[in-house]
Amino acid sequence: MFLLNLVSRSCLGDICDLHQQPQLLLDRTTGFKVGSSAHDGLYMLSHLIRELILPPGSLILLLVIAAGLLNRRPDWSRRIVLFVIATLYLLSIPLTSKRLTSSLQSVPALEMGTLVEFKPDLIVVPGAGVRYDAPEFGGLTVPASGSTQRLYYAAYLARKSKLPILVSGGYGDKPTQSEAHAMATTLRDWGFQEIIEESASKNTMENAVFSFDLVHSEGYKKILLVTSANHAERAEWAFRKAGFQVLSAPTGFRSDGPWEKGILNLVPTHGHFNESAAALRAHLSGLWYKLRY
Repeated sequence: MFLLNLVSRSCLGDICDLHQQPQLLLDRTTGFKVGSSAHDGLYMLSHLIRELILPPGSLILLLVIAAGLLNRRPDWSRRIVLFVIATLYLLSIPLTSKRLTSSLQSVPALEMGTLVEFKPDLIVVPGAGVRYDAPEFGGLTVPASGSTQRLYYAAYLARKSKLPILVSGGYGDKPTQSEAHAMATTLRDWGFQEIIEESASKNTMENAVFSFDLVHSEGYKKILLVTSANHAERAEWAFRKAGFQVLSAPTGFRSDGPWEKGILNLVPTHGHFNESAAALRAHLSGLWYKLRY
């Protein structure tokens, strides 16, 4: 196991929380303990590099370079500006965003017959963000839209299969701010009780490995992996790499909207720019995982 070796488990009833024992976690790719300042600093640095590579950060960086070349090499400065404008336009139209997103959604939707044949032991839901200090919820940390979308589908499958649910995701200054805790709280509000929390992970690979080491000794080997359609291929690869047998249950497939027909496919919008940027981020993450792991 290349990320960590967890040697014990702490549970309270049917709620298990990995965040209670972060001192046992060692990220073997860096040599740093999970939760240490060095470990967190490495993630901060990787986040900064990623945002400079992807739009809009990369486009802003190119404009800064163009400004620096304006007096010395005005021809190159103009070319860079034109490139930025063209890229911004292409990333902002439905035609581009649809193709970038669709290319990520290679894992098909789950069929109930496949679920019955596979006979999973556990539903696993990686987090997709939270909202801190949500004022309408009295300042609580609650799942963001991406996490909520996954939870809806996990709840649907849990009611049909009667399986327990493991929620995975860290971040936050304390356990009650983690993705896992926010998702578990929501599931309990919906009436689910068999919930396992893994609240130390900060990326998909850690979701997979930390979750495996948390539950494999209890006999959980075959999982139903609920995640976003854009994320399913990379997540399935990571959870298999960690040691699970995996049946993917992607959700949030893209479908054409009412303003994505004919000539409207060439009209730029901020929403389609955001979609294109998110798709590029997912493609970059997939490439990084193949190179690193």
